[in-house]
Amino acid sequence: MYWTLLLVIGCSPAPDAEVDTVDVVDTDSPVEEQPCEVYEGDLFVTNARGFATLEGVCEVTGHLEITGTNSKSLKQLEGLTGVGQSLTIRENEALTSVDGLSGLTSVGGDAFEPGELVRDRGLDIAENPLLADIDGLSGLESVLGSLSIENNEVLVHLDGLSGLRYAGSLSLFSNDKLADINALHLLESVDYGLSVSYNNSLRNVNGLGGIRSLGLDLHMIGNYRLENIDGLAITSVGGDLMIADNDRLCQSDVDAFVATVDVEGEATVAPNVPGC
Repeated sequence: MYWTLLLVIGCSPAPDAEVDTVDVVDTDSPVEEQPCEVYEGDLFVTNARGFATLEGVCEVTGHLEITGTNSKSLKQLEGLTGVGQSLTIRENEALTSVDGLSGLTSVGGDAFEPGELVRDRGLDIAENPLLADIDGLSGLESVLGSLSIENNEVLVHLDGLSGLRYAGSLSLFSNDKLADINALHLLESVDYGLSVSYNNSLRNVNGLGGIRSLGLDLHMIGNYRLENIDGLAITSVGGDLMIADNDRLCQSDVDAFVATVDVEGEATVAPNVPGC
């Protein structure tokens, strides 16, 4: 709403004199929100032109793939709140953060179609050699499908996932500097598999204590510095269980844990460290 303000200097203007006016904005008037654009289908971003396509987009209904770009962050994606199928962030040589994704609350939509495979949806963050953190994902609550974080050489922690409550499956694989996964403490439901393997700086799995059951496999393999699995509270595994080749993990601790778990498939729990 606008009001017209008459500027009077000294005295009233002559009848034929020009009158200066200014527009004063009524600050109580509601601000009109910009429309939210939905991108229908799949989008593959490899350069600045691809990022420009996402300007003003709050949802991508299909697959969104960001691969091989020179971007240091994802600030071009500010405003994005959902991806209907999958989000892939892979092989971006200059990427140091995923800032710009803080509005993203879900990946994979709301429900699976009958017969749909879990790998058809999800979040894949892989082979980004300079990616030091994923703090930009602070708004993410659910990944319907697979959540895969793999081969990110300098990624140290997962603090950006502190709000995550659901993932169809979870894979943490070969992140050499990953030392802290405590941010996953709210994660209570993983319907399919859980794999934590070849993360050479990881000493414990305390952030996984909210998970009670798995529909498929549990794998913990080749984590060189893993010293204990006290943080695990899983009591049911619907597939195979393998905890092996962890050079600092006591075999007796592994045996004690496995004794409390109902494993429907095959259990492989050696070699770890004997006699401790």
